[in-house]
Amino acid sequence: MTIYVYSIPAMLALIAKLFILYFSHCARTRSLQTCLFTATVLFSIALSVAEVTGFQRLFASSPHYEGIVYYAASIPMVALLVHLVISIAFDNWRARHFFAIYVFIYGYALVLEGLLLFTRWLVAGMEDFNGYTMTRIPGPLYWLYEVFIVASCLAMLLLPIWGLRTAVSATVRSKCELWIAACAPLALLVIAIVTLLHFEIRWFNATVTTPLLIALLMATIGYAVHSTRIIRIGLLFPLVESAKTKKQAL
Repeated sequence: MTIYVYSIPAMLALIAKLFILYFSHCARTRSLQTCLFTATVLFSIALSVAEVTGFQRLFASSPHYEGIVYYAASIPMVALLVHLVISIAFDNWRARHFFAIYVFIYGYALVLEGLLLFTRWLVAGMEDFNGYTMTRIPGPLYWLYEVFIVASCLAMLLLPIWGLRTAVSATVRSKCELWIAACAPLALLVIAIVTLLHFEIRWFNATVTTPLLIALLMATIGYAVHSTRIIRIGLLFPLVESAKTKKQAL
């Protein structure tokens, strides 16, 4: 089977996300944050599958459905990322006054999913993008998706900065620093892509430029919510790790 060069980042990202999901499952830490993280990784895996099938043209006769899968996975993934950044930036993220924010985030995402899956008002179809991938044909309500993505990216950038200034806990501040370092390149790139495509400037799109950045963000969030390294050599090579432990004991 021919592997197209533009599909390589998406393939690498897919493999990385599968490893992240596996190591997250092996970690002993279990909380609401880790459940949110697992759901986020699952949707990001679906995103990567849509990217790989699109680049490899596995279903060339129905590119519209690949695009629908891509958008259908991206909407809940972004909503979960906003929920996660709130949980990392604020010590009291479980407080009642945050509940209305969560309802709005997931309610908005649910409306977008309904418009995407049952109408063509959000995405009217897919078309060729510079000969190597596909891009959306915006429906009359596509601006709702653009607002959702840009606002979410801004939240993922600004809330950790707020957390750095207000958090009492050193742990929270370190997690905010990790989030900013991993999220800033992705968020700024996505905002640039959405803005350029809104004005029909087709220099690049998200399917090519964001896969590895999303995988990096997943690994960083995994470290933050589990308070441990997600990628652990000992789980890949248990005999090597066992020998190292015995040597240290001696």
